[in-house]
Amino acid sequence: MALSGEEPLAAIGCLLAGGLTGEFLRIEPGVERIGEWFKALHPAVEKARAALEEELATINALPATLLRRAFNGEL
Repeated sequence: MALSGEEPLAAIGCLLAGGLTGEFLRIEPGVERIGEWFKALHPAVEKARAALEEELATINALPATLLRRAFNGEL
């Protein structure tokens, strides 16, 4: 098995074959495009995260609000 260290030439051969295949298929520009796409999503994800944190704060405050209203006779 190549990963066990018993056949280091097989592992080196696999790495070499993978590198050559990646170069031949020009995979790197595609990976970079995917990275740029994720970077473009970051502001939208950050905005959604902020909205969810605000909503969670509202939800966490709800029991205290309901108890206050109940004790004040507002319910």
